[in-house]
Amino acid sequence: MTKTTTTTAKDRLLSYLSRSAGTTLTVAQARSRFRISNPRARISELREDGYNIRTTMRRGKDGVARAVYSLARPVKR
Repeated sequence: MTKTTTTTAKDRLLSYLSRSAGTTLTVAQARSRFRISNPRARISELREDGYNIRTTMRRGKDGVARAVYSLARPVKR
């Protein structure tokens, strides 16, 4: 039997946010880049796993506030 590894949505988000200090991700970016239908739930799961994910609200040119996620402390690997 061949063993395959599956990268979960949480893994993809964490890997992206861990790239470098200051890396940010919006809900729309998570949906389009990683095809994650519910990014907020995956961020919540990462927080439950002990990762310090920061949420900053930014208002766009259209006046709508959007959540921007970042990792407060980079993960050491």
